[in-house]
Amino acid sequence: MRLWSSCFTLLAMVHCILLTGGVAEAASKTLGPTSLQSTTPPKVSEDELRRRYEMAQSLDRKGELQAALKEYRFVFDNSRDTAFDGVRLSFLLSDVYELGDRYPQARAWLVERRDISERAILARRGGDYDFAEVTALNETLGTPKRNLALFDRLKAGGRPLAQARSDLVFHIWEQMVAARRYKDFAPYSGDIVEGILQSISAQQMALDFPKKPPLNDPEVKQVLRRQMVNQAALGYEALLGVRKRDTAAKLKKWLLRVARDGETYTRLVRASRRAGDLDTARGLVREARKALPAKQLAPVEAALKD
Repeated sequence: MRLWSSCFTLLAMVHCILLTGGVAEAASKTLGPTSLQSTTPPKVSEDELRRRYEMAQSLDRKGELQAALKEYRFVFDNSRDTAFDGVRLSFLLSDVYELGDRYPQARAWLVERRDISERAILARRGGDYDFAEVTALNETLGTPKRNLALFDRLKAGGRPLAQARSDLVFHIWEQMVAARRYKDFAPYSGDIVEGILQSISAQQMALDFPKKPPLNDPEVKQVLRRQMVNQAALGYEALLGVRKRDTAAKLKKWLLRVARDGETYTRLVRASRRAGDLDTARGLVREARKALPAKQLAPVEAALKD
């Protein structure tokens, strides 16, 4: 199975765990962005979507590939804005991609759907789901650089495409930071940091007050915690990259309230170095020496040198 990049909010991964009930399976992947549920009743029931998805998988295993693709397409086309949405943009796309190894039409369909959403976005006809779909499909197809290329095309379009740029950044900001495109991140930093803070709060609430059994699982807790630290560290890096040190310090303070350990300090030191802020990186090491037990310090100090 192909691995998925981290989503903007940890609630999407929680949603997937609860929907699939698969701790190990859900822990091996993270979901693409999801949206809030609509109050409009879906045209196809969740039970029907689940049944058709299971049918697609069964046909796939039996080698009835054309029929399997038909069922996968039915589920994809009818599960927008439903409780099945998390599966739609993760497991289902992965299944179709793997079907493409034996049935090339399956992979061609993924490309077609990606291109349709891309054209809608460039024509200012893209809805929230087009942004979620184009980024999830690029991840599945192994073409994540197209996300940044799409952003550049929207950027070249000037003010008329400003909203589309903002909507896309919500889905690809982590990719932008990984590419050190800090200046492109800067105009959206306020909203993104707010989202990270909400993720930290939501993750802590999910761990402290779990409502369903999967969230009590130590493995799930660890996965959610690692996601939170990784997202916060990326946001911290980007803020340092645009010299917003005060905001970065506040974000670090929030993160350390719920994850004060060697792993977190190590990620923050590396983030500081990637942003070219060695003074902050050295300050983090000094802070860690005071805050952490000696046995946790080795990777933190190594991060200053590697």
